[in-house]
Amino acid sequence: MKGYIRYAAALLALVLATGCIAEMIVSPMAFVPEEDGVLEFGSWGGYAEVSFTGGGSWTASAEKSWCTVTPAKGRSDGTVVVAVMPSLEYDARECQVTITDGRYTLTVDVRQERKATLGAAQADYVVPAEGGTVEVKALHNVGYDVTVCCDGGWVSETTSKGLTKTIHTFKVLPNEGYDDREAAIVFHNASEYLSDTVTVLQLKRNAIVAADQSYVLEAQEGRLEFVVASNVDFAVTVKDSWIRQETDTKGLVESRLAFLYDANPAFEDRTTEIVLSYKDISQTIAVTQKGNMKEYRLAVLYTGSLFTLPSVNGGYLSGSIYWGDGTSSGFADEIASHEYSTAGEYRVEYVLTGSDDPVTVEFSTISGITEIDLSGL
Repeated sequence: MKGYIRYAAALLALVLATGCIAEMIVSPMAFVPEEDGVLEFGSWGGYAEVSFTGGGSWTASAEKSWCTVTPAKGRSDGTVVVAVMPSLEYDARECQVTITDGRYTLTVDVRQERKATLGAAQADYVVPAEGGTVEVKALHNVGYDVTVCCDGGWVSETTSKGLTKTIHTFKVLPNEGYDDREAAIVFHNASEYLSDTVTVLQLKRNAIVAADQSYVLEAQEGRLEFVVASNVDFAVTVKDSWIRQETDTKGLVESRLAFLYDANPAFEDRTTEIVLSYKDISQTIAVTQKGNMKEYRLAVLYTGSLFTLPSVNGGYLSGSIYWGDGTSSGFADEIASHEYSTAGEYRVEYVLTGSDDPVTVEFSTISGITEIDLSGL
């Protein structure tokens, strides 16, 4: 007896009793089959021998094309081979093998398991950077386990009372990194050696990050340069014409941007914005240029103990007054005079900034003043 080892019932012997007349007499009651007369095959198919004894001519046949009997006829004692082709069907199937001499008939049931299958309806899923859920439908006719294979646990299966057992829902966390990432969801049945893998691809977090979010420029014309870290091909927009991008540097590895800016002709500071944008993300960089201010210096050599301040006027003047005794006061402070602890010779110095307007100095008294230096005005 021959056959596949997986199923012991695949090796079946049938015994036919011999009649008392010349031709073979087949009696159904004479069959004593093992395993209740059923040949069982796995989905991969196989063959089995069926032996019997008899005294006359007989024929053997199978009712389905996927099951064959060889030989198809013979005399007296006989052995037939029942061969079953591999099954590609997802349901079990049956066939009957018939052995007859035309008078009596014996049938042997042949049963074949369905083709075991396990897979997913869709092989790949793409999830945006902000995360979400993925529903995976399993196509199967066997039991199975589910394993999520990824680094960091950013994909996890959730449960839902409204879903059937063949639909699995997975939660995908937001991608805080700047690269795409992948995870594998594996459906597997160890006993049937079946498995299928679903790939989850999550897109990277789009980002545009400049070295600083604000820059302060001097009033004179010059060049501003900074490095941008980005994983997208971003656009550069400058809000005002007094600053402009020097060259298109998006092709550089370092993403280094350079801008030229004009001198500020006004006393007041001025501001603008450089916007780096890609789709729905952007970064705004504030740029402030100082006003065109000039430095002014006034020095007075004074001898005495009470110095009376002169009147100093000009455009937007600010700064400090150094009294020569180690102390100072703000120019904007309303001070009419300065009293020293002891009488002596002191150098009073004004250090001011302001617009490029004329500066005038008017002394109400020159008592105690031995020298006036106006060269810094």
